[in-house]
Parts: sequence; structure tokens; C-alpha cells
Amino acid sequence: MNKKAIILPITISLTILALIGCTRVPVSTAPKTASLVPGESSATVYPLTGIAPTPIYPLPGNLPIPIYPTPDTSSSFVYPSPGTPGAVSSNTPTSFYEPKPGDKNLQRDSVQLDLANSRLVMNPTEPVQAVAILTGSNPDPCHSLRVIVTPADAQSMINLEVYSLVDPTLPCVTVLSEFSASIPLGGYAAGVYSVVVNGELLDQFDTSYAPKPSGYEPQIGDENLKRESVTLDVATSQLVVTGSKPVQVTAILAGSVPDACHSLRVKMDPPDAGGTITLNIYSVFDPNKSCTSKVVPFNVNISLGSFISGQYTVLASGAPNGLLGQFDASFAPQPGDGQLMRGEVTLDMSLTQLATTGTGSDVHNLPAVNIQGSLPDSCYQLRIVFNPAYDNNRVDLEVYSLFDPQTVCTNVAQPFQVIYPLAGAGQSSVFVNGQFVGKFDWGG
Repeated sequence: MNKKAIILPITISLTILALIGCTRVPVSTAPKTASLVPGESSATVYPLTGIAPTPIYPLPGNLPIPIYPTPDTSSSFVYPSPGTPGAVSSNTPTSFYEPKPGDKNLQRDSVQLDLANSRLVMNPTEPVQAVAILTGSNPDPCHSLRVIVTPADAQSMINLEVYSLVDPTLPCVTVLSEFSASIPLGGYAAGVYSVVVNGELLDQFDTSYAPKPSGYEPQIGDENLKRESVTLDVATSQLVVTGSKPVQVTAILAGSVPDACHSLRVKMDPPDAGGTITLNIYSVFDPNKSCTSKVVPFNVNISLGSFISGQYTVLASGAPNGLLGQFDASFAPQPGDGQLMRGEVTLDMSLTQLATTGTGSDVHNLPAVNIQGSLPDSCYQLRIVFNPAYDNNRVDLEVYSLFDPQTVCTNVAQPFQVIYPLAGAGQSSVFVNGQFVGKFDWGG
């Protein structure tokens, strides 16, 4: 058995026809399949019927520009537990968008918020640091953005008041000015919190879903040390994606540092607008300290967090083309699935076959399974669960559907096509609902 086999699930939905009367889109087999390059995905996630999902990292989308400076959220300020008296809002981490002296001389105005593309991010710190990424537009470039953060109340609700200010005496071109602003919300212990922006729910976050500290994060005092690159063993470094609810993702990083005086550091940048997670891997050392020149290997697990929606690409310094792997949580089981009934899926095994995620020249071109079939109607939601058997060099994909029996829907079959990437090294046999699809050999 090849224990170096890397079975990395990543799903992409190329076409989900949810309109009655639409025809099936022809499928292109490898290598001419859709790309998972961030910003180019056209995947459509089956909507939950009557149940609003609570994504941890929402489906990546194209954020408007320009990107406002990201504030330093490395502080360890912790809000009091919900309901604790004496919460001081002045301790909220700085975002650069707080009210400023002189604001009373300006005229207050509204902003247009794009909550669909705004999101929450949780950083792998202890306690968990939460950040709201707000996108939208000001009426013109002369308007200045302001955000007031009110810490969690007794109902674990965090309120954000977002508005703009302008000097009405100044002439300005009448054109919308788009923004994307990072608003740190502080550190939080265990719990589920709701973030409300101007009276509307942005999202909820559960600190138990956040990436867990690995012990290899940048440390206080690193600024006094010298930084150096590390050697990453790409043959044994991999992504591990579970079939749990929500999907949990871990990066296993193997490699070496020059000697025992070098300390490993891994800095994780949360998903950007295109769904890219970046792992900056390096070492730090004291150049004034003598050390035996002997390479020291490392093998560490880095938690990337939990996901219930979206397609993601993981980049790591030292990996070929910077790519460690990709994964897709678009069809992962959802928190509200227990309220739905399990339904049937008709698979077209003549069209379900091995494929790739891009063209032959694409640096993100990875082995995948092209899954095709149909759902009974547009009210059914597709689910795909990845069940790896690493020791047996086998991948099992469980494909099924869910529906709300209280919802009435036209009985017209809805075809679907999903490209489910299987990034990894070595050989693996692929099965879909127990039926053998093929065997892939990648990177071995």
C-alpha cells in the first residue's frame, strides 16, 4: 500500500440547471474541464429550502476595489462573556474607521452595503480573533467611511453601525466609490455570536469552527530574529479534508529547517475574495547563537478551520507553483440538514468519469471526478460526502439529495454536473456510491 497517497477532495459545480425547461450542458472530459482558479469559478450551490445556512467562510466572490488597509489584529483583547456587565467599547481593536475628532463638523450620510459579498473571518489565535470584511460603496469619493462596533450583548449579538461623512461645501464628482474594509471585532472565547450591520444580520460565527492554534504562529520577539526560508517536502505535504459536518481541513506540512537553532513559523492568511488561503512557511533564528549545522526535519499539522460552503485553493511557500491543494465545501452536509428528508439522486455512470480541474497547461490542473446525474426537481439539494481510506489507496464519494417535504415544487428533473477534484500524490481507486469510476495516478 502507498501510504503517501494524497486524497484531497475539492468540488466544483460547473452547471446546476435550476430553471424548468433548461437543457443539459455538454460535458468536456479531461483535460478540457472547468477551472478552479480563484475568481473564475461559476459554481452554483444548491439553495437550502427554508433554511438559511450559516457559513464559516462564505462562498468566495469578487470583492469591489479598492481594498482599504487591513488593520493589525494581532492583539489578544477579549470581550467579556455575553451578558457580562461593564463591557467597554473603547477597547475594541482599531479599524481606522472609528469616529474621529472633527466629525461633528461634517454631514452624516448613508452607505450602500453589499452584505452578500461581505463576510466574517476567524483567525487561528487563542482566543479566536473575529474580523468583519465589509464591502459596499460611498455616494462619491468625498465621503469617508465610519464604523462603530458595539461588543456582544446578553444575546451574543455584535452590532456594527456603518455610515459615511462628507463636507457638503466641497465639490466632488458624482460617482460611487466602492470599498472593502476590514473591521476587527476582537477576541472571543467559546460561543456562537451574531453580527448585525445596520440592523441586518451579516452572519453568525461559532468559535469552535475556527482554526486551532498550532503553536507555530509568529511569536512576540520574532522581530528581533533573522528570517529564513525552509525546505518543504512536497511528496509528503498534503491537505486532509474530512467528510464531517462541517468539513474540517488540515494541512500536513513536512520538511526541514537548517539546524536546531531555527524555529518553524507558519502564518496563515484567511481566505481572500477569490477563496485563496495562503500559508507562509519560514523559520526564525538568532544569528549570534552558534549551532551544530545539522538539518532538522519537521512534520506538523496546521488547522485551516471548518467550512460549509465555497471553493478554496491553498497556497504554501515551497510548494510547486505555490499550490498545496484545493478543496470544495459547496456540497458538504449543512447544519440544518437534520430538518430535511433524504431523497434520491439519479447518477449517469456512463458520463461519470475521471477528469481534471483545468487545461493541461494550468498550474492548478488536478485530477478530479466528473459526476453527472439529475435530481427529482429543483427543490432537492445535492450533497457529496468524501470518505477517504488512506491506507487502502481508495476514495469513496457518497452522493445523495435532501428536500423539505413541506415545500411544493414542480416535478421536473434537474440535471447537474460537478467536478470533484482529487489533488494528491500516488495512486487511488475512485468509487461513487459504491460503483468503481477509475484509478488515478498523480504526482507519484
